[in-house]
Amino acid sequence: MSDMKENVKQEISWYNNEIERFKSFLSNWLEELNYKVQIRSEQVTRNEEFSGQYETKEYQFIIGDNLKITVKPFAIRIIGAKGRIDVDGSSGSEKFVYLTGDGPNVQTQIGDNTNSKNSVKCYLKIYCYRDNLY
Repeated sequence: MSDMKENVKQEISWYNNEIERFKSFLSNWLEELNYKVQIRSEQVTRNEEFSGQYETKEYQFIIGDNLKITVKPFAIRIIGAKGRIDVDGSSGSEKFVYLTGDGPNVQTQIGDNTNSKNSVKCYLKIYCYRDNLY
């Protein structure tokens, strides 16, 4: 097996392990808050340009009697990060990325002067996690 294929295989394995860790983190957090949680998993196939086709898992959390959130693998390779997991629920979707270094710092300003009353600053809403966070 070539080094490139071996590296891709290792990335897929790493990503699947991170998805499992994230699922466990979320499950433990909900249980600490005394929520009754059921977790269902589904095998899904992802296809990325660099990694090709691979198998991973998607998780559905049923919280209480009717609240559902889904943990969805998005991609292994992300600009400025390594791996993205989306969490979807009835009130919207949140994106989690795994930062390997300092990561990106994104800031957008609308208007021509930071002190102007007509100027608005917007920050990209992406939650980031690293090994030491959970």
